[in-house]
Amino acid sequence: MTNSNNIKPLSIWPALLYFGIPATVMIIIIHVVMPLLAARGLPIFFNYLLVYATIPMLALLAASLLAYRHEGNVMSWSGFKMRFRLNKMDGKAWLWAMSLTLFMFLSVAILSFTAHWLSSFSLLAPPDYWPAELKPSASGGPTGASLPTEFLGLSLAGHWWILPVVLGSLVIATFGEELWWRGYILPRQELVHGNWTWLIHGLLWTGFHSFAPWNLLAILPGSLALSFVAQRLRNTWPAIIAHGLANGLLVVIVVILGIAS
Repeated sequence: MTNSNNIKPLSIWPALLYFGIPATVMIIIIHVVMPLLAARGLPIFFNYLLVYATIPMLALLAASLLAYRHEGNVMSWSGFKMRFRLNKMDGKAWLWAMSLTLFMFLSVAILSFTAHWLSSFSLLAPPDYWPAELKPSASGGPTGASLPTEFLGLSLAGHWWILPVVLGSLVIATFGEELWWRGYILPRQELVHGNWTWLIHGLLWTGFHSFAPWNLLAILPGSLALSFVAQRLRNTWPAIIAHGLANGLLVVIVVILGIAS
Protein backbone atom coordinates (compact mmCIF):
# COMPACT_ATOMS: atom_id res chain seq x y z
CA MET A 1 0.00 0.00 0.00
CA THR A 2 0.92 3.63 -0.34
CA ASN A 3 1.88 5.50 2.79
CA SER A 4 0.85 9.16 2.63
CA ASN A 5 3.89 9.95 4.75
CA ASN A 6 6.04 8.92 1.78
CA ILE A 7 4.87 11.95 -0.22
CA LYS A 8 7.48 14.67 0.10
CA PRO A 9 6.62 18.40 -0.16
CA LEU A 10 7.60 20.05 -3.43
CA SER A 11 8.39 23.75 -3.11
CA ILE A 12 8.41 26.23 -5.95
CA TRP A 13 12.12 26.13 -6.84
CA PRO A 14 12.48 22.35 -7.23
CA ALA A 15 9.11 22.39 -9.02
CA LEU A 16 10.62 24.67 -11.66
CA LEU A 17 13.01 21.84 -12.49
CA TYR A 18 10.24 19.23 -12.58
CA PHE A 19 8.36 21.37 -15.11
CA GLY A 20 11.35 22.98 -16.82
CA ILE A 21 13.36 19.87 -17.68
CA PRO A 22 10.49 18.20 -19.62
CA ALA A 23 9.78 21.53 -21.34
CA THR A 24 13.43 21.80 -22.39
CA VAL A 25 13.37 18.26 -23.75
CA MET A 26 10.26 19.09 -25.79
CA ILE A 27 11.92 22.24 -27.17
CA ILE A 28 14.92 20.18 -28.27
CA ILE A 29 12.62 17.62 -29.88
CA ILE A 30 10.70 20.28 -31.83
CA HIS A 31 13.63 22.41 -32.94
CA VAL A 32 16.41 19.83 -33.32
CA VAL A 33 15.19 16.23 -33.47
CA MET A 34 12.05 16.60 -35.58
CA PRO A 35 13.64 18.85 -38.26
CA LEU A 36 16.54 16.40 -38.52
CA LEU A 37 14.18 13.47 -38.99
CA ALA A 38 12.07 15.46 -41.45
CA ALA A 39 15.18 16.26 -43.50
CA ARG A 40 15.94 12.54 -43.61
CA GLY A 41 12.50 11.78 -45.01
CA LEU A 42 10.46 10.68 -42.00
CA PRO A 43 6.81 11.47 -42.83
CA ILE A 44 5.28 14.15 -40.63
CA PHE A 45 2.57 11.68 -39.53
CA PHE A 46 5.14 9.54 -37.70
CA ASN A 47 7.38 12.48 -36.84
CA TYR A 48 4.54 14.25 -35.03
CA LEU A 49 2.57 11.38 -33.52
CA LEU A 50 5.54 9.28 -32.40
CA VAL A 51 8.49 11.62 -31.88
CA TYR A 52 6.51 14.57 -30.51
CA ALA A 53 3.30 13.18 -29.00
CA THR A 54 4.10 9.62 -27.90
CA ILE A 55 7.73 8.96 -27.00
CA PRO A 56 8.12 11.93 -24.57
CA MET A 57 4.85 11.00 -22.88
CA LEU A 58 6.02 7.41 -22.52
CA ALA A 59 9.01 8.91 -20.73
CA LEU A 60 6.67 10.73 -18.34
CA LEU A 61 4.81 7.46 -17.71
CA ALA A 62 8.09 5.76 -16.90
CA ALA A 63 9.12 8.68 -14.69
CA SER A 64 5.83 8.38 -12.78
CA LEU A 65 6.44 4.69 -12.10
CA LEU A 66 10.05 5.29 -11.06
CA ALA A 67 9.03 8.18 -8.79
CA TYR A 68 6.30 6.03 -7.23
CA ARG A 69 8.79 3.27 -6.50
CA HIS A 70 11.44 5.75 -5.30
CA GLU A 71 9.01 6.93 -2.61
CA GLY A 72 9.14 3.42 -1.19
CA ASN A 73 5.67 2.37 -2.31
CA VAL A 74 4.74 -1.24 -2.94
CA MET A 75 4.18 -2.09 -6.60
CA SER A 76 0.50 -2.96 -6.31
CA TRP A 77 -2.55 -1.69 -8.16
CA SER A 78 -4.28 -0.62 -4.95
CA GLY A 79 -1.25 1.37 -3.83
CA PHE A 80 -0.79 2.88 -7.28
CA LYS A 81 -4.43 4.01 -7.40
CA MET A 82 -4.18 5.59 -3.98
CA ARG A 83 -0.92 7.45 -4.66
CA PHE A 84 -2.02 8.79 -8.05
CA ARG A 85 -5.56 9.51 -6.87
CA LEU A 86 -7.28 7.25 -9.37
CA ASN A 87 -10.42 7.27 -7.29
CA LYS A 88 -13.91 6.08 -8.12
CA MET A 89 -15.92 8.17 -10.56
CA ASP A 90 -19.33 8.94 -9.05
CA GLY A 91 -22.01 11.17 -10.56
CA LYS A 92 -20.47 14.33 -9.14
CA ALA A 93 -17.06 13.47 -10.55
CA TRP A 94 -18.54 12.78 -13.99
CA LEU A 95 -20.35 16.12 -13.93
CA TRP A 96 -17.08 17.88 -13.11
CA ALA A 97 -15.28 15.95 -15.85
CA MET A 98 -17.83 16.82 -18.53
CA SER A 99 -18.04 20.45 -17.43
CA LEU A 100 -14.26 20.69 -17.44
CA THR A 101 -14.10 19.17 -20.93
CA LEU A 102 -16.60 21.72 -22.24
CA PHE A 103 -14.77 24.60 -20.56
CA MET A 104 -11.37 23.55 -21.92
CA PHE A 105 -12.74 23.12 -25.43
CA LEU A 106 -14.63 26.42 -25.45
CA SER A 107 -11.88 28.46 -23.83
CA VAL A 108 -9.36 27.34 -26.43
CA ALA A 109 -11.86 28.03 -29.23
CA ILE A 110 -12.69 31.52 -27.91
CA LEU A 111 -9.02 32.41 -27.39
CA SER A 112 -7.78 30.81 -30.62
CA PHE A 113 -7.27 34.29 -32.06
CA THR A 114 -4.41 34.74 -29.57
CA ALA A 115 -2.61 31.75 -31.11
CA HIS A 116 -2.87 33.37 -34.54
CA TRP A 117 -1.65 36.68 -33.10
CA LEU A 118 1.31 35.15 -31.24
CA SER A 119 2.29 33.11 -34.27
CA SER A 120 2.70 36.36 -36.21
CA PHE A 121 5.91 36.91 -34.22
CA SER A 122 8.74 34.89 -35.72
CA LEU A 123 10.14 33.77 -32.36
CA LEU A 124 6.73 32.44 -31.29
CA ALA A 125 5.54 30.95 -34.59
CA PRO A 126 5.36 27.20 -35.31
CA PRO A 127 8.34 25.77 -37.22
CA ASP A 128 8.07 25.70 -41.01
CA TYR A 129 7.73 21.91 -41.07
CA TRP A 130 4.85 21.95 -38.54
CA PRO A 131 1.70 20.18 -39.78
CA ALA A 132 -0.48 22.67 -41.67
CA GLU A 133 -3.72 21.51 -40.03
CA LEU A 134 -2.21 22.19 -36.58
CA LYS A 135 -1.01 25.71 -37.31
CA PRO A 136 -3.14 28.62 -36.02
CA SER A 137 -5.29 30.18 -38.72
CA ALA A 138 -6.83 33.62 -39.07
CA SER A 139 -10.29 32.04 -38.93
CA GLY A 140 -9.63 30.82 -35.39
CA GLY A 141 -8.97 27.14 -35.91
CA PRO A 142 -6.48 24.73 -37.37
CA THR A 143 -6.10 25.12 -41.09
CA GLY A 144 -7.69 22.41 -43.14
CA ALA A 145 -9.74 21.07 -40.22
CA SER A 146 -12.96 21.30 -42.29
CA LEU A 147 -11.56 19.04 -45.04
CA PRO A 148 -10.97 15.60 -43.50
CA THR A 149 -9.41 14.04 -46.61
CA GLU A 150 -5.85 14.04 -45.24
CA PHE A 151 -4.32 14.01 -41.79
CA LEU A 152 -0.68 14.86 -41.15
CA GLY A 153 0.19 14.30 -44.77
CA LEU A 154 -1.56 10.94 -45.16
CA SER A 155 -4.65 10.26 -47.22
CA LEU A 156 -7.41 9.09 -44.88
CA ALA A 157 -9.94 7.41 -47.17
CA GLY A 158 -10.19 3.71 -46.32
CA HIS A 159 -7.02 3.63 -44.21
CA TRP A 160 -8.47 2.36 -40.94
CA TRP A 161 -5.03 1.53 -39.51
CA ILE A 162 -4.58 5.28 -38.91
CA LEU A 163 -7.33 5.35 -36.27
CA PRO A 164 -5.71 2.98 -33.70
CA VAL A 165 -2.39 4.79 -34.18
CA VAL A 166 -4.04 8.15 -33.43
CA LEU A 167 -6.03 6.71 -30.50
CA GLY A 168 -2.97 4.98 -29.06
CA SER A 169 -0.92 8.16 -29.23
CA LEU A 170 -3.75 10.13 -27.58
CA VAL A 171 -4.13 7.64 -24.73
CA ILE A 172 -0.39 7.51 -24.04
CA ALA A 173 -0.04 11.29 -24.18
CA THR A 174 -3.00 11.83 -21.84
CA PHE A 175 -1.97 9.28 -19.22
CA GLY A 176 1.67 10.29 -19.45
CA GLU A 177 0.90 13.90 -18.65
CA GLU A 178 -1.83 13.32 -16.08
CA LEU A 179 -0.09 10.68 -14.01
CA TRP A 180 3.04 12.82 -13.85
CA TRP A 181 1.53 16.28 -13.37
CA ARG A 182 -1.74 15.70 -11.53
CA GLY A 183 -1.00 12.27 -10.06
CA TYR A 184 2.57 12.68 -8.85
CA ILE A 185 3.45 16.40 -8.78
CA LEU A 186 0.20 18.03 -7.63
CA PRO A 187 -0.14 16.16 -4.29
CA ARG A 188 3.44 17.06 -3.44
CA GLN A 189 2.81 20.74 -4.19
CA GLU A 190 -0.32 20.71 -2.03
CA LEU A 191 1.85 20.01 1.02
CA VAL A 192 3.53 23.39 0.43
CA HIS A 193 0.95 25.66 -1.20
CA GLY A 194 -2.30 24.38 0.27
CA ASN A 195 -5.50 25.77 -1.25
CA TRP A 196 -3.56 27.85 -3.79
CA THR A 197 -1.80 24.87 -5.31
CA TRP A 198 -4.11 24.77 -8.34
CA LEU A 199 -3.07 28.31 -9.32
CA ILE A 200 0.68 27.70 -9.00
CA HIS A 201 0.44 24.28 -10.58
CA GLY A 202 -1.72 25.57 -13.44
CA LEU A 203 0.67 28.41 -14.22
CA LEU A 204 3.66 26.07 -14.17
CA TRP A 205 1.87 23.56 -16.38
CA THR A 206 1.04 26.33 -18.83
CA GLY A 207 4.72 27.26 -18.79
CA PHE A 208 5.60 23.65 -19.55
CA HIS A 209 3.90 24.21 -22.93
CA SER A 210 6.47 26.88 -23.82
CA PHE A 211 7.63 24.47 -26.53
CA ALA A 212 4.47 25.63 -28.36
CA PRO A 213 4.47 29.33 -27.34
CA TRP A 214 1.79 30.30 -29.84
CA ASN A 215 -0.73 28.36 -27.72
CA LEU A 216 0.15 29.68 -24.26
CA LEU A 217 -2.62 32.25 -23.89
CA ALA A 218 -5.26 30.00 -25.42
CA ILE A 219 -4.57 27.09 -23.05
CA LEU A 220 -4.10 29.15 -19.86
CA PRO A 221 -7.76 29.13 -18.65
CA GLY A 222 -8.12 25.42 -19.31
CA SER A 223 -4.84 24.65 -17.57
CA LEU A 224 -5.95 26.50 -14.45
CA ALA A 225 -9.39 24.89 -14.52
CA LEU A 226 -7.97 21.40 -14.90
CA SER A 227 -5.61 21.93 -11.97
CA PHE A 228 -8.47 23.35 -9.88
CA VAL A 229 -10.74 20.36 -10.50
CA ALA A 230 -7.98 17.83 -9.83
CA GLN A 231 -7.19 19.48 -6.50
CA ARG A 232 -10.77 20.10 -5.46
CA LEU A 233 -11.90 16.51 -6.06
CA ARG A 234 -8.57 14.93 -5.10
CA ASN A 235 -9.20 12.66 -8.06
CA THR A 236 -7.07 12.41 -11.21
CA TRP A 237 -9.71 10.69 -13.36
CA PRO A 238 -11.72 13.85 -14.20
CA ALA A 239 -8.49 15.49 -15.39
CA ILE A 240 -7.59 12.43 -17.47
CA ILE A 241 -11.04 12.31 -19.07
CA ALA A 242 -11.29 16.05 -19.74
CA HIS A 243 -7.72 16.33 -21.00
CA GLY A 244 -8.14 13.42 -23.38
CA LEU A 245 -11.50 14.54 -24.73
CA ALA A 246 -10.54 18.21 -25.09
CA ASN A 247 -7.32 17.32 -26.92
CA GLY A 248 -8.50 14.44 -29.05
CA LEU A 249 -12.26 14.20 -29.53
CA LEU A 250 -12.40 16.56 -32.53
CA VAL A 251 -9.30 14.98 -34.06
CA VAL A 252 -10.73 11.46 -33.72
CA ILE A 253 -14.04 12.54 -35.28
CA VAL A 254 -12.23 14.20 -38.20
CA VAL A 255 -10.06 11.10 -38.72
CA ILE A 256 -13.06 8.76 -38.64
CA LEU A 257 -15.01 10.91 -41.10
CA GLY A 258 -12.03 11.07 -43.39
CA ILE A 259 -11.36 7.35 -43.29
CA ALA A 260 -15.03 6.53 -43.91
CA SER A 261 -15.38 8.99 -46.79
